[in-house]
Amino acid sequence: MDINLKSTLLMCQHMIKRRLKRGGVIINIGSIEAIIPGGIITPGTKAVAKEITQLRLSLLRTGVLFSTRLPLKRGGQPDEVARIAVVLASDLSSYVHGVLIPVDGGFLSA
Repeated sequence: MDINLKSTLLMCQHMIKRRLKRGGVIINIGSIEAIIPGGIITPGTKAVAKEITQLRLSLLRTGVLFSTRLPLKRGGQPDEVARIAVVLASDLSSYVHGVLIPVDGGFLSA
């Protein structure tokens, strides 16, 4: 919990303090395991999420560990994940807040 949640929370808090007046975007990248049944969704993580919902947070998920079940039959390339991060960091997503975007090669839809 300290590594997966606390470190991310502390990093986000630090960024918010330093960038509050200038604005910015926080993009967290994690494993697809966090959104599949039995992932890291717990009462504690839900409570933390409620406390920080007033911020613009986005989370990308990758499908590297589950490539055998992918319709594309391959793992994702770093630039395929980076393209979504670029969109989230740009004005193209100015109305996108608090989303979870699975960049998983179709794993969740398979």
